[in-house]
Amino acid sequence: MRIYRARKKRLVEIINEVVPNAVNRRCRRHIYANFRGQVVGAALKRHFKQAARSYNDASFNFALHKIKELKPATYDWLLKIPAEMWSRHAFDERLKNDHVTNNILGSFNHWVGDLRSKPVFILVDGLVYRL
Repeated sequence: MRIYRARKKRLVEIINEVVPNAVNRRCRRHIYANFRGQVVGAALKRHFKQAARSYNDASFNFALHKIKELKPATYDWLLKIPAEMWSRHAFDERLKNDHVTNNILGSFNHWVGDLRSKPVFILVDGLVYRL
């Protein structure tokens, strides 16, 4: 079971008591929103997204190094959040969902992609093909 959570520590404790095998994750968009006020810039956002979406340690570490060059305080802040909670490369492999946001509609729209603008019969055929 996967649970996206807010930064409510008591909620996490309760969830861990009720569902001890649940995996806690943090939404990439919400993490970024928490430090966005500290630094303005497309480069930081790009490197953070790269770190969150990385499939391997090398790509993750490269992105974190770039964040450290831009804003060491943000780098230090990110290190306090376990990578297992927000970076794809560290997700539990038993889970079959590798999304780094909790926006399920956004995830679905991304998965559907360009089919969204097609006529209904092409959309349905395309969805069946992707399943």
